[in-house]
Amino acid sequence: MPIFNRNIWLGTLTGCVYRFYSATWSYKIYFTENTPALNLYTKDPEQSCLFGHWHGDEVALVALSRHSKTLTLVSQSKDGSIMAAALKVLGSEVVRGSSTRGGTGALVALLRRLKADRFFVSFALDGPKGPRHVAKPGIHLLACKTGLPIYQCLVACNRRWDIPNTWNKSYVPKPFAKITLYFKRLPDATPGNRDEILDMLNAGTTVPPVLWE
Repeated sequence: MPIFNRNIWLGTLTGCVYRFYSATWSYKIYFTENTPALNLYTKDPEQSCLFGHWHGDEVALVALSRHSKTLTLVSQSKDGSIMAAALKVLGSEVVRGSSTRGGTGALVALLRRLKADRFFVSFALDGPKGPRHVAKPGIHLLACKTGLPIYQCLVACNRRWDIPNTWNKSYVPKPFAKITLYFKRLPDATPGNRDEILDMLNAGTTVPPVLWE
């Protein structure tokens, strides 16, 4: 490995800037009526959970890594190297790989980390390339392998800058933005209910309007 790695340097710098910038945001967290509430502000979770979110919401969510014990799957691309370095600055552990590159190795690494410790596992539901808001089977496969519960996290942000010409409709919350997180628990994954779980995930795309303030 070279002494100077541009992607790691850029990611570390990005993580430091993001850490200070995101400290201006405020979060409100809601759970559906039938969803057990979780303490997300802890580095010692009672149990591991799988958190599925849509691509585009990751910038608003990553700041929780400062408070939570998170494990995140990050692609093996150059952009993924930058993201991985930034996430480490924020306190998140990272496994490299995706459904298109390094998928088997990433799954093995995730299983190994989950066997050794408890984490909130962050999972982009619609994969590395979309289509947007179309859940891929990866989170169901991991839930079947581990027996862990699946929570879907929907995100709303009251003040944001949208990033144009991105397939996932990425955005960056503005300073002092208010971010609403809405969690719902899905049924336990079994080998026979993959389509049911994916349909339920695909049906959830936006935070209920009643929760906006």
